[in-house]
Amino acid sequence: MNKWILILPILLFTNCASADSIEYKKADSGLLYHFVQDKKGENCKLNDIVDVRMMIKTEFDSIIWKGPIGLKVNKPSHKGGSIEDALMMLSTGDSAIFKIDTEKFYEKTRRAEVPFNLERSKNLIFNLKIVKVKTYNEYLAEKATADSLRAANEIAELEELIHELKLPLEPDKSGLYFQELKSGSGNLPKSGNKVTVHYTGTFTNGTVFDSSVERNEPFSFILGAGEVIQGWDLALAKMKEGSKARVFIPSSLAYGKQGAGDIIPPHTTLVFEIELISISKK
Repeated sequence: MNKWILILPILLFTNCASADSIEYKKADSGLLYHFVQDKKGENCKLNDIVDVRMMIKTEFDSIIWKGPIGLKVNKPSHKGGSIEDALMMLSTGDSAIFKIDTEKFYEKTRRAEVPFNLERSKNLIFNLKIVKVKTYNEYLAEKATADSLRAANEIAELEELIHELKLPLEPDKSGLYFQELKSGSGNLPKSGNKVTVHYTGTFTNGTVFDSSVERNEPFSFILGAGEVIQGWDLALAKMKEGSKARVFIPSSLAYGKQGAGDIIPPHTTLVFEIELISISKK
């Protein structure tokens, strides 16, 4: 799990005092810290998943980043006091302020270059409040339950959409809904043929996420070679050269429970209008 994935709604920060007015103590790890609130609970452990309200500032009180974030507690990324050391000093409900070396945080923890506008020799000030702590197994169980609910809702929403559009369609055995919009006079493509298409992809609410038509750039691929999502291979195999179709592709034939980056969420049905322009051998 990426340590920096955002998984919580936006929450307000409190207790963000100026760094100059704080008296810090030094932990065994070398980390400088100041507790704002200590609930005396069980501290976070390795591999725990913590929901945190976090603000990162410079020593001059310029805010670099703030927001809610979900973090996995990993082994300390460096000596002298790391964000991992900070998390393992806290329990649910605790809030504290930490000083962490700027260069080590970016290069050791984030594995990134220090931003040009930050001084490498200075510290970063971390304001942390632990909202919730769960074990990694609890996190996996919650995720599996949420995935199952999203999967069930996706199929129900797709069936409802087909009903609302009053389309006389039934899914084929794969789950694909296929609607021919224009008949073609050419041949059906065969596996291994190169097909060239124009397409527009939308979500079920009509929002366009990709379109070769808008770019005026036809798209080509080898049918059946796994170069596109499975739903495309299945749909194009039903289309004659020159035809146009609308296809409703459930996530099981698209990007599944993983989704695709920041564009396609998990368990998302995709709707494509596809025009088969030409078929040729490789």
